[in-house]
Amino acid sequence: MKMKKFMASALAAALVLSLCGCSDETTKDTDDDDEIVSEEKDKDKDKDNSSESSENTESSVNSENTESSESTESSSSVPEEPAEPAVEYVTPSEDEFEYKFDATAGGNVITAYKGTEKNITFPDTIDGDKVVDFSLGANSYVEYVRIPDGFTKIGYNAFSDCANLKSVEIPDSVTKIAGFEECEGYKMYGSDIHAIMNRDGHGAFMNCDSLESINIPDSVTEIGLGVFFSCDNLKSINIPNGVTKINFYTFYGCISLTSIDIPD
Repeated sequence: MKMKKFMASALAAALVLSLCGCSDETTKDTDDDDEIVSEEKDKDKDKDNSSESSENTESSVNSENTESSESTESSSSVPEEPAEPAVEYVTPSEDEFEYKFDATAGGNVITAYKGTEKNITFPDTIDGDKVVDFSLGANSYVEYVRIPDGFTKIGYNAFSDCANLKSVEIPDSVTKIAGFEECEGYKMYGSDIHAIMNRDGHGAFMNCDSLESINIPDSVTEIGLGVFFSCDNLKSINIPNGVTKINFYTFYGCISLTSIDIPD
């Protein structure tokens, strides 16, 4: 009876040991598997993070490149306007002018400029005598003219038929811009404008096709007859407060002129 109880106890103990051993191995195997799975997940996570980081970096670079490209395109699409260079005037030599002495006017009158300079200013004297009046004589080279201070009048034929004239600097000493009415030996009858056009004398700026704008100084008080006659491209003009008289046909044939501000 005692032997049977001992054998039963031994078998029970062996069974418990067997079960415990099996449970430990199973638990160990399970833990090992969990570690492998965890490592694999960590690797996948690292790959995902690396991929995401790479995508973010690439996106950032692309964005910077796009912004840089857009900035470059934006800056290149609106080019800066170059500043207009200052006009450099030259004073032609005396032998490039035709002139005559006018005792009544008290000096030399330039009747034509024969040179080819584009930007000129008139000399103060020629052959020792003061220059008191001038005309370019339908010169087709001149584009810019500066009238020296001291001249009081722009003569009736000063720039007429100068087809390439673009700008004239008028000093404050000028008080009158002359027109047809000062043509020597000519009398105005009614509105015979065609007869005027066939005379030698013209308005100061008549037929200056390239003249687009002109600034008249405050010192001017009178604009003569037909001064801007047939200036096809004249678009704007300022008439200062000092002007009290604008003669007939001043803007006749100025087909590009859209508006004029006339002082009180």
